[in-house]
Amino acid sequence: MTQDETNYTQATGEADRPYFISRAQWHENRAQHATDDSMRSLHLRFAKLYHARALA
Repeated sequence: MTQDETNYTQATGEADRPYFISRAQWHENRAQHATDDSMRSLHLRFAKLYHARALA
């Protein structure tokens, strides 16, 4: 893991929270418009990860 990757995986600051929430919402929206189950599942998985990251 590089130094940049290590810094990215550290705790989320308050300033990053709106970004992660907006990304989660974007993925939720894409999941609603997905044309197949695999894409829907993928977008929902990313939404869940972004929500978790926003709360970290």
